[in-house]
Amino acid sequence: MTSAARPILPGAVIGVLGSGQLGRMLALAAGQLGYRVHTYSPEGDSPTGHVADAEIVGDYDDLDALRRFADGVDAVTFEFENVPSASVAAIAERALVRPAGSVLHTTQHRGREKGFLSRAGLPVAPYALVDSLDDLSAALTRLGLPAILKTASFGYDGKGQARIDRAEDALAAWDRLGRQPAVLEAFVDFERELSVVAARGVDGRVAHYGVIENAHARHILDVSVAPARVPPQVERDALAIARATLEALDAVKGDLSNGQKAYRAALQKTSFKGPAGEVKIDANRNGVGTTYITEVTKAPDGSFYNKVVKTVPNLSQTLGLPEAEFKKMDLGSGDVPDCRK
Repeated sequence: MTSAARPILPGAVIGVLGSGQLGRMLALAAGQLGYRVHTYSPEGDSPTGHVADAEIVGDYDDLDALRRFADGVDAVTFEFENVPSASVAAIAERALVRPAGSVLHTTQHRGREKGFLSRAGLPVAPYALVDSLDDLSAALTRLGLPAILKTASFGYDGKGQARIDRAEDALAAWDRLGRQPAVLEAFVDFERELSVVAARGVDGRVAHYGVIENAHARHILDVSVAPARVPPQVERDALAIARATLEALDAVKGDLSNGQKAYRAALQKTSFKGPAGEVKIDANRNGVGTTYITEVTKAPDGSFYNKVVKTVPNLSQTLGLPEAEFKKMDLGSGDVPDCRK
């Protein structure tokens, strides 16, 4: 068995790049499964550091420090997509990295991820790469108005985005984003946003949490409902896209979310980034952190799938949703299918 395919058994040390709330979820799940966790990030006294076995503070561009970090762990993963690719490459010289650095390189840049999805034959909203105001003007002519201009890297919860409704607004939008490399997307008048949180193991097995329906307020995720209230064919299409994406990436990672899929009669676009993973912490037989760790380690399944939680229902309600609006939602109730299916 190659080192890339070998399971990492309890007692081993998992290194996590990044130290925020998602890293904290991973560390808590890893501890319950018998693993130790070391976290590395520029911030000390961090959410992950509070529960990790070791917290190492260092810059992501300090490659020697990263190599020393890698020497002290059995495998490394990351909690978010904005870790520099060079940092992951340095760690890969010394330790197993799951998912591979190539997956990170693809998913941390909107232009690269859209190109990847297109080449894989997966649905993507019409788009154009923008590196200059001339590029933006040409893209608006080709894609039409309205359109959404997004920074190629970083950006979340509506940050790093600008809607363009008139051609004369292009310069203001370009300036608002700091004139940095961007992607222009044709406006998709979608019915609703769906996410699929899925993981693929080194044996090719895919675990998922079903299809999740998301509602936003002020460009920030407000409520997630699982399972999503969609026709069976839409559910099958969404799960098929998630599986096809992971297989095309040859990804080994939990919590890779194919979020922000637009639906009317059929799927119209796919993106890697989705905010609905947090809804799965305690609402299922296995929380998303547990699924992530078992896929990173590829440890035997049997002893880990032993928690049964009845959920009524699966949702994440954030502050700011008016109670009257919340009461209007027919959320239903019931058990959630085993995420291994």
